[in-house]
This record gives sequence, structure tokens and C-alpha cells, in this order.
Amino acid sequence: MAERARRASLAAALASSVAVAALVAPSGACATHECDQSFTQFDLRTQGVRTDLGSGRVQWASSAWDGAWLDYPAGRFMQVNLPPGFVLDGPPTVWVSTGQNQDASGATATSASGQLAQVFAVTPTSFDLQNAGCAEYYVWFGVQGTQSVAADAGVDAGADAPRD
Repeated sequence: MAERARRASLAAALASSVAVAALVAPSGACATHECDQSFTQFDLRTQGVRTDLGSGRVQWASSAWDGAWLDYPAGRFMQVNLPPGFVLDGPPTVWVSTGQNQDASGATATSASGQLAQVFAVTPTSFDLQNAGCAEYYVWFGVQGTQSVAADAGVDAGADAPRD
């Protein structure tokens, strides 16, 4: 009986020590300023790349796939403004990478989801994108839909724009 009481007391002391250690141990996740939020706006019409997909459909992207991707630090909140006359036909596609430049295969890129690609507040004129994680990446995002010809007249955007 005394042995059982001694074991129970020892187990209680051990559990209590573990609980205290868990409360005071430093956390590696967002313990410093690496996760402070930042805000930026990105205008697809003036900063993005437009690709004609045929049959009246276009894709607007943050950059060429094999171009320089956008800096996407931990906590980054980005409002992405859609071009006038563009009608989104699905959710944005978001990819992240540890390297800023990709080759055609996208060797260091992965499709983003969860905390790395929180998409919300989608409206006819914009959507919001957030890196709610605590690691820095580079981001590429694209949206597909139709572009009104009248609203698009005279737009010189991205790599596909005609040169004067």
C-alpha cells in the first residue's frame, strides 16, 4: 500500500512539473516580431500579367510563372484589386515557394492552402489574401475569368501588353 501511495505521489509531482514547464517554456512559433502583420495592395491591371486563354477567357496573375514572385512575409495581408470589367469565374489559385524565381517546372513551388493562403472578402472588384503563418515565402496567384472588351480598351498591362 505504501508503494502505491509513493508511486501516486511521484506521478502527481511529475505531471505537475510537466504542466509548469509547458506554461513557461518559450514557444518557437511567433515569439518574436517575425509574425507581425503587414499590409499591401496589389493591382492586377497595372502590376499583374494578363494571358489570353482563348474563347473570351483570360488569366490575370501576380507575375509570369517563371518570373520573380512577390515577397510574402509571415503575417502579410494583401488586398488584390481586379481589373475593371473582369468577371472572376472561380477562386484564386495560390502557390508559395521558398525561392523568388521559378523555372518552368516550378521546382520549389507548392500549391498553398490553409494558413498560407487564406482567401476571403472576394467581391467583384477585389479579394484579400493572407499569409497567416509564421514563415516567409514568395507567392504567385492567378485568377481566371472573362474580361469585358469595353472596360479593357487601352489597358497596357503586364508582359502581354502591346508596346507603343
